[in-house]
Amino acid sequence: MTNQRPDRMKCRKQEALKYVLNLKWWLKDEETEKLGSERKYFYDVAVWSLFQQRNQVL
Repeated sequence: MTNQRPDRMKCRKQEALKYVLNLKWWLKDEETEKLGSERKYFYDVAVWSLFQQRNQVL
């Protein structure tokens, strides 16, 4: 992680955010509303960590 350029890390973060946002958008609004805001937060964290793991594998 230390040998990666910061601009590349920034790109990765933006890519991950897009991925999470797309996933949220894909879910029906009703479904996301059913989940409480707390649960939604944990869901986002889970998605984020999965995305991070996927990036590490690549």
